[in-house]
Amino acid sequence: MDKTTKIVIGVLIISVLAFFGMDFICQLGTKCKNCPQYSNSIEDSKNNGFFIAEYQPTKKYIKLLHYQDSVFFSNAWVESSWSINSDICLLKSKEKSDRFNITVEFNKQTDDFIFNLRGYGSGFGLGTNSKTVTTSELTDTLTFTIVEKNPEPGIGWRAELQGSTIQFALIK
Repeated sequence: MDKTTKIVIGVLIISVLAFFGMDFICQLGTKCKNCPQYSNSIEDSKNNGFFIAEYQPTKKYIKLLHYQDSVFFSNAWVESSWSINSDICLLKSKEKSDRFNITVEFNKQTDDFIFNLRGYGSGFGLGTNSKTVTTSELTDTLTFTIVEKNPEPGIGWRAELQGSTIQFALIK
């Protein structure tokens, strides 16, 4: 073997080892491998090619039944559920699934978490101005039940209270 061949083989071996070493370090930093994700906005969803449809609420304001508070619902939107495929960490890619993410956007009067939305399968936590749930089916009308934190001191979410319902109609 001549000197040039040895150098090329050496550089190739070092490159392969460096790639796998960096991929190993990348894998250590991955908190959740191939976990479901959701877009932060309609614009992000559209840019990534996941956006499906938008819904409008049938009522904009809902008065909470057990608090002196109201919630303003602006819209709901749906995208294909997706995950980041990190099987090869350095070559991550976004992949659609056969499920759907529904994001309900709202504004509330206080920063307290005194209500939650239920319906349509598994959900992520309630954010300050949105809630995202994942479901396997879509309909032309989405219906969510508002559950409220029990205002009785010491009980709170251990005995939540049923509230109103909110519906969203598909914008065609």
